[in-house]
Amino acid sequence: MRVETFVTVFVNAAFFGIVIGLSTMGAMILFP
Repeated sequence: MRVETFVTVFVNAAFFGIVIGLSTMGAMILFP
């Protein structure tokens, strides 16, 4: 696996992790 591929996968995983975390926190705040 090339370094560029690994970096791209890591950035995508981090981005989706942040989006899912924010939406989860928002859901917990809106619907306690």
